[in-house]
Amino acid sequence: LKLATAWIALSDSDKENGCVNFIRGSNHLGELAHKSQLRTAEANLVLGQVVADQELVQGLKDKIVECELKAGEASLHAWRTIHSSKPNSSDRDRIGLAIRYMAGDVISNNPTVKELVTLAAGEYNGTQFEIEDIPQGEYGKEEWALHKKSMDRERERRKKSKELGLLPSHQFEKKAS
Repeated sequence: LKLATAWIALSDSDKENGCVNFIRGSNHLGELAHKSQLRTAEANLVLGQVVADQELVQGLKDKIVECELKAGEASLHAWRTIHSSKPNSSDRDRIGLAIRYMAGDVISNNPTVKELVTLAAGEYNGTQFEIEDIPQGEYGKEEWALHKKSMDRERERRKKSKELGLLPSHQFEKKAS
């Protein structure tokens, strides 16, 4: 496994507030084409995309795992795992943090900017990513500057990705009145 995502629940995540659902084994299906889909209140698509072959997805419904987590718990899934969540029908927020771990030899097929990454272990000798400086303290001037640099780079990546048509719109669809 070269690329995995840890989803860390910062608040309880259950069926009522839209826990993450995974399709068991879907990471073995290989690369699946995606298509753009407008973000709506009913389909709050973070990246504005879905698997293009919806017949395939419908045929795998019996393999859906609803991943309910308590605050502080985490789930791990392979990068190509089909995942989604249903709308939050509760009065509680569902807050989580996604952290992606990748091997040092992973490369991006569509790099738009040189992404800043944190080296978790080992060494990186490639040229596609820029390794972030290690924070020297908590919330000092240098640490906030590093955070700003990282956020600025992410905004630049998202902007360029949208301009190149690599990232669908993040706008909510307007409902007809």
